[in-house]
Amino acid sequence: MRTTYMYRVPAIRLIVPLIFAAIGRTGIALAGGYGNPVQFDTFGDAARAIADFILGIALPVAVIMILYAGLLYMTSGGSPEKVKMAHRALIWGAVGIAFVLVGKGLVAVVCIVLGGRDCTGVPFT
Repeated sequence: MRTTYMYRVPAIRLIVPLIFAAIGRTGIALAGGYGNPVQFDTFGDAARAIADFILGIALPVAVIMILYAGLLYMTSGGSPEKVKMAHRALIWGAVGIAFVLVGKGLVAVVCIVLGGRDCTGVPFT
């Protein structure tokens, strides 16, 4: 029992200051309410920012995958195994692009359904 106590006290002494430091950095006021730690005013703004972030990462990766598939096709030398691998890379690159674009459109549809406007704040008519 004493061994457990020896480890709990130092752990609590390390964790409590970290919690207060995190509270101070996120803008949460201890005495008078809460700040806005995510810096978005609406759900649509947050959804659009997340979709833009994913689009900014996934789209270049998918394009690089398609370029890699083209390189595999050029260097296959007629080998059926290498051509098949290049074909798979091309298909998955196209699927990746389609997935990202459909996801971006889905975010717009969800914003329209929930708020009656798209994620830019323009009323949907």
